[in-house]
Amino acid sequence: MVRFVTGIVLVIAGGSVAWAAPLRARMGDQNRTVMQVMGIDAAGRIRLRPEATDAGEALLPLDKARDLRFILPDDYREAQQLIFAGRHGEALLRLRRIVPELVPYAGIAGSNAVPVVRRYFRLLVSEGEWADALAVASSLPFGEAETDFVPEIVGLARALQAQKRMKDVAWLLERLPLDTSAGAHRALVWELADEMRREGFWAESQTIYQRLRGAAAETEQLSLDLLLAYTDWHQGSDLRASALVTMAEMPTTNAGDGALFRLLAGRVRLAQDDPAGALDVLSEGLIGIDGASEWRVELTAVMASAYRETGDDDIAAGIERDLRRLYPDSRWLPHSPD
Repeated sequence: MVRFVTGIVLVIAGGSVAWAAPLRARMGDQNRTVMQVMGIDAAGRIRLRPEATDAGEALLPLDKARDLRFILPDDYREAQQLIFAGRHGEALLRLRRIVPELVPYAGIAGSNAVPVVRRYFRLLVSEGEWADALAVASSLPFGEAETDFVPEIVGLARALQAQKRMKDVAWLLERLPLDTSAGAHRALVWELADEMRREGFWAESQTIYQRLRGAAAETEQLSLDLLLAYTDWHQGSDLRASALVTMAEMPTTNAGDGALFRLLAGRVRLAQDDPAGALDVLSEGLIGIDGASEWRVELTAVMASAYRETGDDDIAAGIERDLRRLYPDSRWLPHSPD
């Protein structure tokens, strides 16, 4: 956390408190005039005060500050050397004294604050310093240059996902704009939602899919509708899936969408006591996809259930044996959690 107190920065990190002098900077690499950086005012302008004169404060809009060069103390150079030597813990001790006060300026395109904050952020994630990494992510300004940090934010989300800290993941992704202008980082977030879904975090992945659907291009809408229906199903509601497979047209341009559509249709028909109809649509789904499809195992497992409902227990048992042999860790094996 960073607090500005009459031009002095109080840095609180890792449970320790330290005082630091105000940030200092120059305009451009050749300019010799040193200025104290006093903070950012309510209008989004940087407050600068020349050190050698009594000229008072200058106000510099953030979008005009790309030539601002922060003067980094010796601790930063020492931290770089420690990083190269693999002594990351010692490097973090030094960086914690420097970088938190630079975070509000990390949205200035072209500023040397950007690579400094990025290096610190990545190091926090690699060292598992989740609280500090989340604090940095929460303080990153949202301007045009902020999107430079989206891969790092998604990387933090993935690391938190691996630690099963799903509330932190959901909170973190809530900060990212996900409209169609978001470009590549929208695809990264969608990919992360898919990974969460594959691990069975239905509600958490659904929250992300819902945000993506809220600003979806026409070509994305059916894919997201299918995923929303699918995550609904695994949370105990078949309403969306039933409506979708009844009203929507069968996807023909995307093999994955087609397989998921048939999987949902098969589950709906099985739930409606129509195992023969379920077998028909599930068989079509398996024929239309390759062996690498993420939907193949679940389609096959539901097919085994449909055969069991028709009284073909031997066929069902054979399918289940093959699944256990080929996919021993799959959640879709009988008696595995849904």
